[in-house]
Amino acid sequence: MRKFFNIICLLILILVIITCSTSDFHFKKDKYNYKGNRFAVIAGDESPLSVAVAARISESLREISKFSVLSSSDILNGIKDNLKPIRGPYKSAYFEEIDIDFSLTDVGYITKIQRKLGVDYIYVIWNPSNVEELKLSCTVKSYLIAQLFQGKDATEIANANYNIEYNKFGLVRKPIKDAIHNFAEKAARQIAESTGMIKE
Repeated sequence: MRKFFNIICLLILILVIITCSTSDFHFKKDKYNYKGNRFAVIAGDESPLSVAVAARISESLREISKFSVLSSSDILNGIKDNLKPIRGPYKSAYFEEIDIDFSLTDVGYITKIQRKLGVDYIYVIWNPSNVEELKLSCTVKSYLIAQLFQGKDATEIANANYNIEYNKFGLVRKPIKDAIHNFAEKAARQIAESTGMIKE
């Protein structure tokens, strides 16, 4: 009986580890004058995870916020002539060692995108690194960096560091689809609540 109980505890511990996601989302100033409600979430690189997370955060923002969020097709149609990866806010990314520097972001290109799309806010996401760990399961920890820009000049008003964990196989399954869904809901709520745009 005790052995069975220990196994159950181990499985619960594994589930907690696998399903967790962490975030460090903060604004550069205590107060901002928020104007407009047109919002776009885009992937700054060609990582499938960045693209999937951007799409899911967009969906979540439509559900819980007062923002008018552009669809993926609207974004692609708006910038298809200038579609390319955006230089992100990091010098290097080697496994878990990511040298973050928010001043390195290609704000000039983001400004062009923001003006082409005609949005008031643009949230850009990069996925600089993914780390696999083999123990009782194959766990993947994906690192994400994001910046929130406001206005025609794409002024950075907030930034964030995230990581998402999921597993490919093992004793407990946590598919990447579920991990993205859960993470995106939390990220969208952070954005909506912090800007005062959460639906009543």
